[in-house]
Amino acid sequence: MKLSAVPLAQDHENFRAALLSLKAATYYSLDVPFPPVLLALSRNFGSPLLLWVRPLAWVRQLLLRDSKEDSIMKTVARIAFVFLFLLAANTTLLGQEFRILNLTESLGSRFSSGISLNNQNVIATLVEVGSTREVVTVDINGNFTNLTQGGFNFPGQASINDLAQTVFTADVEPPGDCTVANCNVVFWNGISFQNITNGTIPVEPAGVLGRALNDSGQVAIGTKEGLVLHNGANLIMLTAGTSITGTGNVPPSINSNGQIAFVGIDLTINRNDVYLFDGSAIINLTIKPALQVGGAGAGPSINDSGHIAFGGEVIGVPGGHLFFYDGTRTIDLTVTLGLPDEVSILGVSLNNNDQVALITASPFGTGPSDLWFLDLNTGEFKQIDSGLDLLGTVQVNDHSNIAYIKGQNVMLATLIPSVVHVTIDIRPESDANRINPKSRGNINVAIFSVNGFDATSVDPSTVRFGATGIEATPIHVQQRDVDGDGRRDMVVQFKIQETGIECGDTSASLTGQTSNGVSIIGTGPVITAPCKK
Repeated sequence: MKLSAVPLAQDHENFRAALLSLKAATYYSLDVPFPPVLLALSRNFGSPLLLWVRPLAWVRQLLLRDSKEDSIMKTVARIAFVFLFLLAANTTLLGQEFRILNLTESLGSRFSSGISLNNQNVIATLVEVGSTREVVTVDINGNFTNLTQGGFNFPGQASINDLAQTVFTADVEPPGDCTVANCNVVFWNGISFQNITNGTIPVEPAGVLGRALNDSGQVAIGTKEGLVLHNGANLIMLTAGTSITGTGNVPPSINSNGQIAFVGIDLTINRNDVYLFDGSAIINLTIKPALQVGGAGAGPSINDSGHIAFGGEVIGVPGGHLFFYDGTRTIDLTVTLGLPDEVSILGVSLNNNDQVALITASPFGTGPSDLWFLDLNTGEFKQIDSGLDLLGTVQVNDHSNIAYIKGQNVMLATLIPSVVHVTIDIRPESDANRINPKSRGNINVAIFSVNGFDATSVDPSTVRFGATGIEATPIHVQQRDVDGDGRRDMVVQFKIQETGIECGDTSASLTGQTSNGVSIIGTGPVITAPCKK
């Protein structure tokens, strides 16, 4: 199979530096051409700043008024402008908060190694039960199922999919030791076991850890000879005919489309690289000189968009760096987002929402390890947990829940639903948000989709609109692209008489919940007319 390579991104900007420079310019001068700059930042970086365009633009209009009678208003507006902008630049779309659950505390001290987390919040892991090691699953309530029940010699790392099917390494026949020697890969379909390798390939002990199994039953296997795909019926050596001679006991990752991210060892140039099997060809994501990575480090992890996150060490630069492949180029996120760089990256996991969970440690092991959550849609970077006993294995699912091991225990950091401040447009078909409180007609309100928020995920039955946001219920709902950004928005229609809007009101609010139970709120200006003074 032919190998190819992708370029290192050279044109990315430092997100934090861009914000800081814009903040400084705003603080010292109110002549910054604010709306274009803010929109550019929002478009290029997926920032929640887009939510603040309307209030900030409104305040800026007050600043442009030249009437002497408006001097007091302009002073207030200047203060409001700076306050709102600084608040916007430091606000994320979702104020992510996590609750940490210890799923194995009640079982007492026991060995746990390697984890795989699916979207049903079920974890597959290897634990010590008495004098034996078993592959088990544990759910969010701490309920255990022992899959192996002593039936396998030295079972090892496991991977679970959303159908609760599981693969794991094991020595099917004693006296072999899969912890140090060649392993077999066993597939559990929910009813029975199948040895899918049967001693035909030298599987690495961590050959199927994490996301090595997709919902189609395809398995990506790391071996001492290269990358192998089990397509449900046959074993295929994908790296045959290339210079890749093994996967270095770094587990590969497969998505629902059968694309695989993996570490390959090329002894002809004596280095490790991160590769992508895109379904037909193998692409080197870290080839020299575009990106020099010495030791591929943690990961890689691939999502259904073909995006890949992994950790590595840039040659000549101290500390570990986090990298992201966006489908066309490999980006150094440590540089781009200003992430901590005096660290080693031990574990990396990427979900389908382009959110990353990673574990870092001090380069010389002198301090505690840290668990982080990074949302590439909003730029949010948040520490979740820390400790000397935090191991380097981590998984994040599409609900932003994170599984990891701390000490002897399996931990799950669950996302606490928060309020999402959404952007709305009252009367999107008109520039003037005029409402006649006495009208017996209807009014449309658009809820916009932005980076990190899909307006079509809103449950229309929970939506309310009016003077306080709890009054009118929808009489009609439509999904269409209102603002021309290529994303579907939600347009909700209400009876004006049910909104509770009265003469003199200057704003109206919309509230509701998404299908996942996350609360939303949005507020927009209104002009009530005709109204007698």
